[in-house]
Amino acid sequence: GDMLDAALSRARAVLLADQCWDAPLRARVHEKLAAELGPGGVVVDYTGALARHEAQQPGGGEFAVAAVVPVPVSWGRARMHVMVMR
Repeated sequence: GDMLDAALSRARAVLLADQCWDAPLRARVHEKLAAELGPGGVVVDYTGALARHEAQQPGGGEFAVAAVVPVPVSWGRARMHVMVMR
């Protein structure tokens, strides 16, 4: 399915495999997450793009960084950014 068409209001956790996304797509997904994901909802992000985006928002944005976790992946190690909706 298409992330931008998916209903997220009942989602509790979303994994963003966003390594190949361009900046406009990331921005649209971040807006959708902020609009539809409820308080306490979790977003796990491979790239840290959501964390960087939120750091630039007034008041720190809609999401808080809960953890940055190094995990093994097929190409080596990745730093997964775990974000929680405020």
